[in-house]
Amino acid sequence: MLHPLHPLHPLHPPAAAGAAFEAHRHATNAAFHELDLQWYWDAATFARVQPYGRAGLRDWVRQERPHLLRAYDLDFLVDAIEQVRARCLARIATGEGALQPSPPSRRAA
Repeated sequence: MLHPLHPLHPLHPPAAAGAAFEAHRHATNAAFHELDLQWYWDAATFARVQPYGRAGLRDWVRQERPHLLRAYDLDFLVDAIEQVRARCLARIATGEGALQPSPPSRRAA
């Protein structure tokens, strides 16, 4: 069992107001983690991107992570994120939990 403060402690469905927003945000961050992407969306970033759905994710990748487009097709990358996010969200909804990654730590150059 992971310590409750461990960055990969199982996430239980949020009970407070904004539960759906937080569940979707945590599922998105869990998808990034499962795909080994060093990304973490705080509430402000998620609120800015999420209303645009797939198009918002595509635009975010183009603007914030354009170097990945040299190695990956944009639609392939977005499809992978959306598929894993859906699986994580289903785990949250059924109470199975999902990983709640913490923001990546900044490494000294």
